Amino acid sequence: MIYKVNADTGLLEYVGHESTHGKNPRSFGIDPGGTLLIAANQSSDTIVPFRLEEKTGALRAAGSVVDVPAPVCVKIITV
Repeated sequence: MIYKVNADTGLLEYVGHESTHGKNPRSFGIDPGGTLLIAANQSSDTIVPFRLEEKTGALRAAGSVVDVPAPVCVKIITV
């Protein structure tokens, strides 16, 4: 499910659904700038990047699906 934060109330508003392009989404991470979401699909052994639309919260695929054995946690590390 996709949500955005209501600026007036601070509550989440439902925006829609987006497939993670895999089986059993287990974890996701959002970069500090709020423009990229990384989804980990445990049973299909994939990590999939998405671009986040700032105004609507919508997601769109952004790059190649990456094969990773049984991903269970996404951590965004900045240096």
